[in-house]
Amino acid sequence: MRREVRRTIYHLVLWLIALLFFMPVLWIVLAAFKTKGDLLAVPVKWAFVPTLDNFADLVRRHDFFSSLENSFLISAAAVVVALAVAFLAAYCFSCFPSGWSPPRPRWSPSSSCTRRWDGRTPSWA
Repeated sequence: MRREVRRTIYHLVLWLIALLFFMPVLWIVLAAFKTKGDLLAVPVKWAFVPTLDNFADLVRRHDFFSSLENSFLISAAAVVVALAVAFLAAYCFSCFPSGWSPPRPRWSPSSSCTRRWDGRTPSWA
């Protein structure tokens, strides 16, 4: 019984923390559908009439689609760079031993990285 109570309290605290972290996201989503007057109201208006005028104004701007294209281009370039760095790091981790890594068995796929070009196994492998 005591374990169930502790588990329930633990999950309740986790849900409260998750809601706390989600509140800014909810605020931004709600602000997108508010008018400027509703958004700047001093007592916060939780009940309001939603509007799509903000989105229509955003699409009507002359530089919106070029900005969107630049965002996609920069995001794609960042993903390509991150994948290249991760690939090279994974290769280094799999081929070169470190002091804290356990010894690799000879049958593992990464053991092929320890062979030199002339076919001999280096002294550290």
